[in-house]
Amino acid sequence: MTTLGNLIDQLITSCTKMYINQDDLYEMRRMSFEEFKCKYFSSEEGAEKLWLTFKRACDLNVERSDIIDKIDSEVINIIEQSNKTTKIVGTNNLPYNITLPKD
Repeated sequence: MTTLGNLIDQLITSCTKMYINQDDLYEMRRMSFEEFKCKYFSSEEGAEKLWLTFKRACDLNVERSDIIDKIDSEVINIIEQSNKTTKIVGTNNLPYNITLPKD
């Protein structure tokens, strides 16, 4: 069973992976165009490394977006479930939870 806590853990893990992957992107950002060409296009190995970096960044972003969508759905589900319960205070000021029948 997937819980909201599990989903938040997955989101944190995904964001951490994205952060680590961005090191390569930030390295590229600091390069001149000549350095960029020399590192990534002077050999097939360099071009493959560049491709893998971009692919990993895209894949991690899709993963993160999917997890956020799942969190949204779970929060909506929790809210809908909580709307079906009404709290009534008894004569001793203790709350009673009453579950309303499903529509």
